[in-house]
Parts: sequence; C-alpha cells; structure tokens
Amino acid sequence: MKVSVIVPVYNTAKYLKQCLQGLSVQTLKDIEIICVNDGSTDNSRQIIDDFTAADHRFKAIHKNNTGYGHSVNIGIRAAQGQYIGIVESDDFAEPDMFRSLYDAAEKNQVDFVKGNYNTYRENDACPAVFEDMLGKLPYGTVFSPQDNPGIFGVHPSVWASLYRKSFLEENDIWFQETPGASYQDIAFAFKVNASAKRLCLIEDAVLNYRVDNVESSVHNPQKIFCVCDELEEIEQYIKARAGTGAYGAQWLRELGQIAAWIKYRNYMWNYTRLSLPYQYTFLMKVLEELRDIKHQGFESQVWNEGEKETLKQMADTPDSFFRMTAKGYEDSRISIIPVLNHSFSVRCFQQLVAQSQKIYIYGAGRIGQRVWNRLKRMDAADKVKGFIVSEPGGNLEQLDGKQIFVLPEIQMQVHTDELVIVAVHSRHQYEIALKLQTAGCRNILLIDEKIKSWIYEDTDTVV
Repeated sequence: MKVSVIVPVYNTAKYLKQCLQGLSVQTLKDIEIICVNDGSTDNSRQIIDDFTAADHRFKAIHKNNTGYGHSVNIGIRAAQGQYIGIVESDDFAEPDMFRSLYDAAEKNQVDFVKGNYNTYRENDACPAVFEDMLGKLPYGTVFSPQDNPGIFGVHPSVWASLYRKSFLEENDIWFQETPGASYQDIAFAFKVNASAKRLCLIEDAVLNYRVDNVESSVHNPQKIFCVCDELEEIEQYIKARAGTGAYGAQWLRELGQIAAWIKYRNYMWNYTRLSLPYQYTFLMKVLEELRDIKHQGFESQVWNEGEKETLKQMADTPDSFFRMTAKGYEDSRISIIPVLNHSFSVRCFQQLVAQSQKIYIYGAGRIGQRVWNRLKRMDAADKVKGFIVSEPGGNLEQLDGKQIFVLPEIQMQVHTDELVIVAVHSRHQYEIALKLQTAGCRNILLIDEKIKSWIYEDTDTVV
C-alpha cells in the first residue's frame, strides 16, 4: 500500500463528513484511511462507522479518550502504507493531495515532503485563501535541513505533509502522548526536520485548514501552558538522540540554537494570541527561559535582528514589554494596575501557589474559607500567613489557627514578593485589588469563576 492517512477524531461531527468525503475521492486510490476515534461523545463514531461500511479503505479504531498524540501514534503503528499522512478531522483535503505528495516523495526519494495549504473560513465570501508558507524555500528541489535550516521556521503543518513510515520508526519520531495537551505538532515537526536527510516541497495547496472552529485549542485559554510542554519535549529529544550518536557535534550545536529560536518564536506566538488576562501570566511563566536563551547567545543564522532585540526586551524589562504589547484594556481599572492578572487558569493558580513562599488570603468569608481548604489539600497550608479583611469583625482574631489582619495594619507586613489571593465576590475584587496595589502589594491573584468552581470541588465543608 502506498499511503496510510491517519485521522484523529474527537467530537468533530460537525465537520467530519466533509473531511472523510474529501479522503474518499482522492485521485490516489491505493490508500487506507485510519480513523482513530478518541472517545467522542457526539455523533462522530456513527459517521466513521458509516464510511467504513461503505468503503473498505476506511478503517476504524475506537478507544477511550487519551488525547491527540496517542491517537495519531496508534494510527501510525496500525498503518500498512509506505508513507504516512495526517489529516485533522475538522480540515479537508484537496482531491489531488496524496497523489501530489506521493509522486513528489517517490520521484525524489525523500524522507518527507511538504505542501502549502488554504486557510478556510466557512462563512466568508471567499472561504479558502492560499497560504504560501514555503515560499522562501526552494520548490521541487531536494535539500536537507542541515543545508537549509530555514525549514525549521515554517508552520509545522503536519497535516500538509507526507512522511516515509520507515523514516519515522528509525528515528523514533512520535507525537507526545500527554493527555489534554495541545500544539503537539511543534515537537513532531522539529523531530522530523532534525533527523531528515532529504526533503522536498511542492507549491500546491494540498489541504484546507479550518481556522473558524471555536473548539480549536488556539481558542482555549485553559491551554496557555501546553506549548511549554511541547518545547520541553524538543529538548528531551535532542538529548536522547545525542546519546545515541545520531547527530554530529556541529549539527548538535546548531540544533541547540534552533531549539532556542523555536522556543522564543512559539512563546511569542502564544503570548500574542492570548487575551489580556493571560498575557502577563504567561510572560512571567517563561521569563527565566527567555533569559537563558539570551544568555546562550545568537550564533545560528536563524535569528534575525528584530527577534534578538525583542527577546532582549522581554528578558531585561518584562513589565515594560508587557505594557507596550498587551492587548487593549477592556476595563479602565486594569490600566491602573497593568501587571495585575485578573483571571488565571487552574494551572496558573497551582503554579503560583507552588512558586510562592508566603501567601495571604484576602477575605475570611465563604469564598476565602473555600480557598483555604483548597490550599490545605495542596499541602500549602504552611505557606499561608493569615487572612486579610477590610474591617474588623467582632472579636475574631484567628480563623482555623491563622491570624486575621485588617488591611491598614497589614500594609507594612506584606512584602512585594508575597502572594495575596483575593477571595471575595467579583463585584468587590477590583476595588480591593486597587487598595492592595496602593498598599504596595505586587503579586495579586483574583479568583475568577473557573477557579472558583474548581476550588469548590470536594471542599463543601468550610472551616
């Protein structure tokens, strides 16, 4: 068999028929389409089964939800084709996609071949727009990433490519299988580029890449740190391959620089795509890594002068960089305290608690007590130095063994590096945050509805 097409599916019934129909009419007939249903709860399973019943080239793998990376890897292991293609279930292929990619791969005897794609918006007057993502590289010419590292800078677009299966297996190239992760094409594409000896590019748009799916991970603020995990996977792959002697010393040094460049570029992309409440959170999360990249230097030709300057600004003056680049403030009160993150993901909450040595909880009512219970479950009780309230209430000086402070008296005790969690009703949060900021507090965390619902899980009994 010439080509195996892997289609990972999770709750995309709205688009799945169009995707599978596009594969059923491919002009390259010697293919199999392996649909890996990742525990979908919508009508996706039935759609897959309808196609497998009507066309013997379609094969179904139904499994529990274990994530995108695991789904693709299962498909690759099950594949019988000489080459592997990947099509995501909310996209759809052009009829000649796999004929064009296969012919180019066979003619040039390459490890992989990559094409361009159309960005697709269903309700636009002109829904498909050609994206020449490869235009700065040579079309129709065999080259290696070592000779032209610019290939590392193009969109990963694993779904617009074709890979020789034996090449993937020989170089231990798989998707990361972290459940719930996103952006797993970043590390996969790096592994491919780092290990390939021969590749070629075709100019045609081979696939329609949907950019108006609101369920896509790029629209999910809860995945703000997933890109960090993928970039860590790149570094681990380099180390593992270096240990096997797969890379020469010079290429190994170059890969280290390229990995740092990719990390910077993806951190910048992630930072700019996030909404205001998450931008500063992410910037602080990756700050030390950005400083390490700056310290490492810019030996590789992949860096341009603008990137070098931007990285220096991010690493040296992060607050100033944030104020210059943050998305427009939707609430004028936020502009008074521009380094205040007013809506954090659960993961960020956990990260901030883990990083903080001293914590105060503003609010000793129901929300504050629930936060206290959650911190105890996180083994962070010893970090909590007390509760803060706006006004004294009766004769209560302690709550569950922790001292209660009134805001004026606490001003001289809270240092700038200590975390204050504001656990009050949302209508009072900004007013309190401004008081804290005026009092000298710099690390202020407001409990939004997502965090509140998570905190309330299994904390029904207050102190």
